[in-house]
Amino acid sequence: MHRGRSYPFYPDYWATEAWFWPGFVPWKIRASLPIAASPPWDPLGYPFDAVSDAGVVVSDRTQISYHWSLIPPATATDLEVSLEMITVSDVQYARWKAKLLSGMIEVADAWLYQDFPQRVVSTGGNLWNLVNSPVLIPPFLNLVCLPATYAEGGSPWD
Repeated sequence: MHRGRSYPFYPDYWATEAWFWPGFVPWKIRASLPIAASPPWDPLGYPFDAVSDAGVVVSDRTQISYHWSLIPPATATDLEVSLEMITVSDVQYARWKAKLLSGMIEVADAWLYQDFPQRVVSTGGNLWNLVNSPVLIPPFLNLVCLPATYAEGGSPWD
């Protein structure tokens, strides 16, 4: 089922059957910043390029979240990126949401919508919306998320 794929899938093949193309959910995500982030996102550091922990799927299969503990640990800041299905004006979308956390407190959030269902797990070069954040320069977060490859993140199938 997973032979020949460019990245390892989440071990539960049907983890997100309700909104994501079945079997395409990656086990881990690589996130990177092609340009430096402005406050409050600057704790990510630049250049930021890291592989997440294994994704966590919620029980109703409507969301999968990936987590990064940022370096240095003294910043006490973590990054969490989730992919979820939402409905806006009776139209379903896949929504990426990034949260910058300090302990259990959400410091900043950013999000972007993609067509539903998702067929490719990637944000490409899309710019994350920062409407809920203070005015920033630049007024977006250029966070790129791609599936981690076998070489980058190992595989749950080993």
